[in-house]
Amino acid sequence: MLYNIAASYEQLGELRSAASYYQRYLDGSPSAPDRTKVTAKLTELRDRAAPITISAEGAAVTIVIDGDRVGTAPVTRRLPGGPHQIVGESASGRATRVVTVEYGEPQTVRLVAASGQGTLVISANAPNARVTIDGVEVGTAPWSGPVAAGTHTVILAAPDYTTVERTIDVPADGTAQIQGALGRPLGYVAPTPPEQGGSHLVVETGPYLGQGYLIAIGVGYRATSQRYELSSSFAFGNLGYGWALRGRLFVATGVVRPYIVGAVNYGYGMSSAYGGGGLLLATGRDRGIRLDYFVETGYGGGSTGGESYRFVPIMAGVSLRLARSQP
Repeated sequence: MLYNIAASYEQLGELRSAASYYQRYLDGSPSAPDRTKVTAKLTELRDRAAPITISAEGAAVTIVIDGDRVGTAPVTRRLPGGPHQIVGESASGRATRVVTVEYGEPQTVRLVAASGQGTLVISANAPNARVTIDGVEVGTAPWSGPVAAGTHTVILAAPDYTTVERTIDVPADGTAQIQGALGRPLGYVAPTPPEQGGSHLVVETGPYLGQGYLIAIGVGYRATSQRYELSSSFAFGNLGYGWALRGRLFVATGVVRPYIVGAVNYGYGMSSAYGGGGLLLATGRDRGIRLDYFVETGYGGGSTGGESYRFVPIMAGVSLRLARSQP
């Protein structure tokens, strides 16, 4: 259905709408057998040539397109798809515009030539937005500086923001301002900043099936890579009390993190060791504090009161930690 809608728009000459539906067709059909053909069609539609009509304020204004003099305004030329620099030259001054031809859409460009220089002041809501004036990148916003009086095309671009293109007339010996409001693309989701490693409080509890229970409270360190974690705890329960040393190796580092675990408990009245696996749920950040929940099980052995035993631990717990982020 999407493909047929796109083809219909193409036959009607509404190429931008056709491209939109061809793209939706590709997005919904990752394994479409004609994917290469439709992708090429998208490029061809975008690069379709279109007529550009250029007029100018004043008399005897010579029009220069991409470095070629094409006549005196007004002129109409059919230009291929892509960006083009249009310059109007006259005895009173010079005006420059950069236009982008897409989808065969006709455009009308009016140039205002003036002599002398003015000042252009540019600001943007996006941090460090790149500023391009008449096809030349001049720096990042906020930006201000002298430019030739007349018409100029300003483009503001920043990662993860939509690009803004504005046309402005700069008066001779005057100032013109542009405030660029760059928006987020449709469907944009801000990336989650990577975590740094750091210490955190670990609380865990659970039964040793067939033997009793154990509670451990301690501190741990999770590496910046989020791939491994070491913790040392004070452990106590009906089997005795002592120190517990644990190590986790995470298989994945997303929200749900399966891991391999090994633990050793040693102290007065008890000693044990076990290995196994578990699952950690990394919750969202809240004012720099983070709670991670986990469950695990495995198989191990130990001794208490001079008697050895085997056990299947079922542990559950929570890690309370500072959720620091890298910029």
